[in-house]
Amino acid sequence: MIYFLVAGYLLGILMSSIWSELFNRFSIVRDIRDTMKILEHYHHGLALLAASMFINGPLKLILIGLGAQLVSDERVHSHPFAIGKSHFRESSVLGICLLFIVLISMLLQV
Repeated sequence: MIYFLVAGYLLGILMSSIWSELFNRFSIVRDIRDTMKILEHYHHGLALLAASMFINGPLKLILIGLGAQLVSDERVHSHPFAIGKSHFRESSVLGICLLFIVLISMLLQV
């Protein structure tokens, strides 16, 4: 079963690399990103972790690995967790809400 967790983590690395490459090469990707500027990698990761609590089987482990990678990938950015960005407050509120949802969904599993 650990293979599915690792597969999810590797999928996250691949997705982050592709997104970063697209962001650096194409202005349309930057324009799309600008319309969703408060969303950070870790928001998507937290949403995947919350969703994984309601799924069983290998897909659950893949989503946990993918979500964990997106959260951990946030630390390597120039402004991790939107620190120093103009939308830090909005991004943090969204992150706290998503973290709360993850914790509640984990408690529902017990």
